Parts: sequence; structure tokens; C-alpha cells
Amino acid sequence: MFNRVMIVLALWAGCDSNGGGGCSSPVGDDATKPVIDEVKAVSSTVIAGDTTSVAGTARDLNGEMLDYVWSKSAGTFEGPLTNSSIIWRAPAQVGNKTVTLVVVNESGKSATKSVTIMVTNVPTPIVIIDYPTAADFIPSSAGTVNIQARITNTSDVDSAKCFIDGTFLAKLSNTQNPTFAWNVSGLSGPHRVTVQAWSDFAVPGQQKTDSAFVTVNIEGTIGKPVR
Repeated sequence: MFNRVMIVLALWAGCDSNGGGGCSSPVGDDATKPVIDEVKAVSSTVIAGDTTSVAGTARDLNGEMLDYVWSKSAGTFEGPLTNSSIIWRAPAQVGNKTVTLVVVNESGKSATKSVTIMVTNVPTPIVIIDYPTAADFIPSSAGTVNIQARITNTSDVDSAKCFIDGTFLAKLSNTQNPTFAWNVSGLSGPHRVTVQAWSDFAVPGQQKTDSAFVTVNIEGTIGKPVR
């Protein structure tokens, strides 16, 4: 027993031998790093000087509270910077710009994820989804729902496509006000609606694009119990 105690004391005393400034917890006891599932800009293309909302989705596997820290390669932030979403104003310089989110848990562990946003000063379609909105709860009994979007900043629209949870739904051409029919029968839970538009440029390689998304909740229908 005495030898075992001496070995434990020797290991404890030696844990600072590399100048670490203290004895750290065993590796197996290290707090789990938080996870950032996604960092997404509402508009992937922004006119110089305009704004877009950027949101991050993060979680901690140990249930610890998370702090949000935002940074950017250019441009400016508007409003509070400690929330899971921020407002970013594009700079005058065009090109790809980066907005980065760092989340830190109570144990000091962190995770980092970035999103790239194109800043342009040439006519580029800007997509706005008017309906549905993130605040909408749509009953699955509604059947067919019309997704209504607007394409601004240019009148030369080549086409617009709609995707549900990343799956192609429909395509419309030569319209600034596309409406897509979405059958929600039998659906439930959150679903992401994305609309992407392309400008109509005759010069090859000069076609511009933009997209917008909204996550809506479908309320499933609960059937009557069978007796």
C-alpha cells in the first residue's frame, strides 16, 4: 500500500515537470468541445454597402451554456454581437468576404465555423422570400402552399428555382415574382425552403446568382384513435 501511495504522489508532483503551469485533468475528463452545425447568411450575395443577417446553429454535448463571438474579414457589424445571429454590412470593396463564428462553452472549449459572402457592385438578383416566414406554422392539412418570392436589384432574371430541404421542387423563368406550389400534406416538423435566382447575362461566365432561405414548421395532423 505504501508503494502505491508513493507512486501516485510522484505522478502528481511530476505533472508540472514540463512547465505547464499546473496539473491538468486527465484526457478522459476533458470537457467536450461544442459543435457548430451551421453558419448561414440569409443572402449569399450582397450589394456593397447593404446588409444581410448571418445566423449560427450551435450546441454543447454536455449541456453547457455557450458564448457567441463574431468576427469578419471586412465590413462592419450592426447591433449586439453576443447572440446566435448578427447583422453584417458589406464593405465598399467587392469580392468574397468571410464572417466567422466562435462558440465557447463554460469549460473554455471552443469551435469555429465561417461563411463566405460575395460582395458585388454589379446588377445581381437579390432574392426575398415573402411567404412563408420563419414565424409561420403551417398545418399539413393546408394541402398546397404557395411559396412567394421577389427578385430585386435587376429586371433581367433568367430563372428561379425552389428547393425543399435541398431537394429540387420547381423552376420558373423570366419572372421577378416567382410563386412555387408546395404540397405539405403528410409533412411535419421543420423544413427549409430555399429560392435561388440567376440573372440573364449574354456574356458567358457573367451570370450572377443569389439565394434566400427560411425554415418553417409544418404541424402534422393527429389522427383519431381507433376504437
